[in-house]
Amino acid sequence: MCIMLVFLCLSLLASSLIGCEETIRPLAAAILGPGDSLGDMAVVRCPYPIPHIQRLCTEVALRSGTCKIPAGLGHLWIANGAEEETAEELAGTWSDSDWSLVVDGQPVDLPAFGFLWYDDEQPASYYWDVALQHPTAGQHKVVWTHLVAGRIEEEVWKFTLADT
Repeated sequence: MCIMLVFLCLSLLASSLIGCEETIRPLAAAILGPGDSLGDMAVVRCPYPIPHIQRLCTEVALRSGTCKIPAGLGHLWIANGAEEETAEELAGTWSDSDWSLVVDGQPVDLPAFGFLWYDDEQPASYYWDVALQHPTAGQHKVVWTHLVAGRIEEEVWKFTLADT
């Protein structure tokens, strides 16, 4: 009887451990929304006027990781978007596309940030309204993925904020 009770207890313990093992999953990365912290900086909507990353570094420097930006910026606009010759073409391109953004390994909830549109200018353009508040010194990586017309375009920007 005692052996049977021990066997029953061990069986229950083993089955509960197996059940736990099946339900343990790695935590997914938190999706960042406006105002959320990313280390000591935050991801925010763009407070104007602030510098855009592509005004501080060339595309070649951003893609190669040789982009150096002075530390101490209050904000850094990291937006990407689409341009077309007319507002009508832009509206079609924008509605047929899908975007994603990852900053320093953390996904960003782009719809929560919204976008800025300049459809009365030539070329007409839409840009996601995303900026870094108090970007921290060190290396950073911004990955934009854009799905349009059945093809995926990825832009990887690597930059370092450092004292000059």
